[in-house]
Amino acid sequence: MAKLLIQNLQSIVRVNRRLLRSDVQLIRKIMEIEKFDVSISLVNDEEIQRLNHNYRNVDKPTDVLSFSFRDHDDPTSSVSHNAVSSNANLSDEHENEIQDLGDLYLGMPYIRARCLKTGFRLTDELAVLTVHGFSHLLGYDHEKSTEDFKRMYLFEFNILRQFDRITRRNTIAVKESTLDC
Repeated sequence: MAKLLIQNLQSIVRVNRRLLRSDVQLIRKIMEIEKFDVSISLVNDEEIQRLNHNYRNVDKPTDVLSFSFRDHDDPTSSVSHNAVSSNANLSDEHENEIQDLGDLYLGMPYIRARCLKTGFRLTDELAVLTVHGFSHLLGYDHEKSTEDFKRMYLFEFNILRQFDRITRRNTIAVKESTLDC
């Protein structure tokens, strides 16, 4: 298994790091991306806003930002996914490529505020955002077209359904609530 680095670079929101690591490892297994290195940084509003401004030209905090180390035209062609395609493993054709999938940044105060508003558990919100961030790292993009949005949403929904079946949690309810945003 490749490296998983989780850094808590903020002190505002308390996080169960053991559960977060366990959830992320399970998500990586379900998504069949455990052979890739990935880092997740938990940051404050100022840092996520700075990154959002610098890389997306949006000057406000957000929940998750993804920085992929791979170029993607079509997410289903770059890495095989059991939730979308034919239960295939990661392709051997990528053996010589960079084994670092990318970095996720989670804006913890922003996420906590949304949890307080919606009543969802922070751990469930973090699982949903991890799946969402990993989906972006794999090349999915919900902002290009309605068709891309549907494809990404269904991909994430299938991953979360498997996650919920294993953990007996209800992250799908969190995912469905994002449709109201």
